[in-house]
Amino acid sequence: MAHGLAVSRNATAVGCVILLNAFAFSAFSAPPAPAKVPAPAKVPVHAEIPAPVMQVPLTPAPPPAPTFAASAKPWGKITSDKGQIWQLTKPEITIGSDATSDIVLADPTIAPHHCRITFASGNAAVEDLGSKSGTLVAGAALKPGHSFKVLNAVEIDPGAVTLQFVFLERGTVAPSQAPKTRKVVPKVKVVLPPKSRNTR
Repeated sequence: MAHGLAVSRNATAVGCVILLNAFAFSAFSAPPAPAKVPAPAKVPVHAEIPAPVMQVPLTPAPPPAPTFAASAKPWGKITSDKGQIWQLTKPEITIGSDATSDIVLADPTIAPHHCRITFASGNAAVEDLGSKSGTLVAGAALKPGHSFKVLNAVEIDPGAVTLQFVFLERGTVAPSQAPKTRKVVPKVKVVLPPKSRNTR
C-alpha cells in the first residue's frame, strides 16, 4: 500500500513537471507576433504651377552725352610771351591758373578758369569766363557772356599774359553751312522807238 502511494505521488510530481515545462516552452519559445501599424494615409501632392512671366518691353537707353574728343591733328597753336607752345587738338580749350585747365598759366592776374577757346566748323571763338582782370582779343576787351570770333592769327591777352594764336588747319566748311551764292542776271533795258504822230 505504501508502495502504491509512493508511485502515485511520483506520477503526480512528474505530471506537474511536464505541465510546467510545457507552459514555459509555450511562453518563451514563440514570442507573440508584433501588432501591425497602419500605414499613414497618402496625402495628395498637387503639382506646382509656375507663375506666369511678365514680359516688360525694353526701353531704349538714352543717347550718351556729347563729349569733346581730341582730334588727330592740331587745328591751332598758342605761343606765350615766355616761349611756351601749346598745340590745340580739342574743340574746347580752357586757359587758367588751375591745374585742370588745358593751358595752365602761373600768373597772379590769371583766374583759375580765365577764358575759353572753342573750335567748330573751321572757326574759333574766345570767351572770357568771368575773370576779374579780363581778357583782350586783338586789343578789344571781351564782355562777360560774349565771345569774339577769330578768323585769323590774333593776340590774346588774359590778364597780364600775352598769347599769340594762329590757325594750323581750318578744315572745310560743310555744304549746308557754305554761303549761298545768288545768280545775278544783268538787267537789259529795252528802248522803244518813239511813237510816230499821224499827220493829216
